[in-house]
Amino acid sequence: VDLQGNYTCIGKKGVEDKDVSSGAIGPPQARWSPDGKKIAYMYMTGKGEQLETIGSDIYIENPDGTDRIRVTNTPDEFEVYPVWSPDGTKIACTGYYSHKIYVINIE
Repeated sequence: VDLQGNYTCIGKKGVEDKDVSSGAIGPPQARWSPDGKKIAYMYMTGKGEQLETIGSDIYIENPDGTDRIRVTNTPDEFEVYPVWSPDGTKIACTGYYSHKIYVINIE
């Protein structure tokens, strides 16, 4: 959301399967990199009207929506709350189901 209250969507909108929906989850899930050049966020896929969660992964991209990179690919985990290391070389996130903390190196 910009300062005027206008919504901007980062991440891919929708998928081809009419029974599956997906979307980027914003604050408190979105986090700026320390240098302000990237945003890390949780991207969730769900199914049905009640959005039964199928899975989620952490992505990073530029604030304008370009250069999208998937940093997790774990169909059996639901990653949440990404945070950057102070030097911007790692992202930590929590596994919602496992209650583990994951640290991912960013190249």
